[in-house]
Amino acid sequence: MSLKEKVKDWLQVFRAHTAPATIILVLVSYLLGGGNLFTFDSLFLGIFALLFHWFTYGHNSLMDTVSGYDLKDKHKSHHPLVRGDISLESAHKVIHSGLFILTLIGIWFALKSDGSPFLAVAWFTIFITAGHAYNDGLSKVTIWSFVPITICFTSFGIFGYYIAATEMSYLMFCVALYFAVTWLFQISLSGELKEITEREANLLRYMGARVSNNRLELGKAKYYGWFVKLLNLGGGCFIIYRFGFNLLSIALFALLASLAIYFCHELTKDRILDRNKSLVHMASEEIVTIYIMPAILIPIIGLAASATLMVFGIVYFIIYNLFLWGTILRPRV
Repeated sequence: MSLKEKVKDWLQVFRAHTAPATIILVLVSYLLGGGNLFTFDSLFLGIFALLFHWFTYGHNSLMDTVSGYDLKDKHKSHHPLVRGDISLESAHKVIHSGLFILTLIGIWFALKSDGSPFLAVAWFTIFITAGHAYNDGLSKVTIWSFVPITICFTSFGIFGYYIAATEMSYLMFCVALYFAVTWLFQISLSGELKEITEREANLLRYMGARVSNNRLELGKAKYYGWFVKLLNLGGGCFIIYRFGFNLLSIALFALLASLAIYFCHELTKDRILDRNKSLVHMASEEIVTIYIMPAILIPIIGLAASATLMVFGIVYFIIYNLFLWGTILRPRV
């Protein structure tokens, strides 16, 4: 196996293509705390968020394989851990060692920060603990699995905020809620929809969603999806109303929110089940919803910072998807 193929396999295990969501979450929060995007600390925090995303998602891939769930999922048969191109022993060594080292670095970075070291470490601890709770089993055995993973990533954002800030602002509180509802939709709607035909606990099936003769009917679950997405977009509207806006931020919000509504419709309508098409809509929904936050915060964090985050995110996402999966918007996950 060539070096390129080995690198590709590891990045697939890390699900590296989705890292911009975590990077934007952490850096937007850091900027709201008073940080400057164009500094060494910001660059360090961005790289740290990138690597932590890789290793936590890699940990999820590893534990889902070790527990046997991915081995039984025909949609995961091409994954490097499932087909054996990366051994479980190697994955344990690399991923758990990486998480250990990154955790120590995160604590060190929090303790040396100009914000609130105690609160940064506290939220970082919640991030680590909730992430392990999800990856180590709760993701598959309970319909409430969205709780630990939503807490996990929301806490990571708040950690980024306290790297620069000393106390919680009302704006950051609202932004944290927005990100929490964003992750809630991604896990409890998109994530559960992706696994709708699998055996493990599934919230949508609990709400009445069914697949019969390859036709998906969401039943009451579609109303849940719309409730969460409209709550999500309503949070964005409130931030605009409460904390100020300009014509550019309003225009971008209108465009991105319209796309979010369209993709929500595509995900929640009854239809012939086409998993690949759904993956495109899930990825698109996640991108436009995440991008709403740097877009509407342009008057607060500045156009240069917002544009840099958004351009970086889309360029990174396209490059990594093409390299890992040979497509722009349809990762084989």
